[in-house]
Amino acid sequence: MTTVQYAYQPAVKALWDDLFTPDGCEIYLKDARWYVALGTPVSFRQLYGLARQRNEMLVGYLLAERPGSPQGQGGTKLFINPSNKNEQNIVLQKGDVLVVLADDLH
Repeated sequence: MTTVQYAYQPAVKALWDDLFTPDGCEIYLKDARWYVALGTPVSFRQLYGLARQRNEMLVGYLLAERPGSPQGQGGTKLFINPSNKNEQNIVLQKGDVLVVLADDLH
């Protein structure tokens, strides 16, 4: 599969090489409060821009369990590369984290 990606998108090789080397980027779960005021509606694209300011690449976000959620809708929810990137429908709360690629934990 990786070889096919290299053939169709040669730039992908640099990403894979960085991810799979000891000195490359790592995946981190970072507290949402480091990026945005909690309770403020934001878009994925806005969060992406805030992560880029910290030299990170936003991959997704993880919403913590919401107290009082209707039956069957509780628990944590993971969103990776959502399709509606411009819609301001993300409201982060205490316990939510962003999934980012970064060189170092800071």
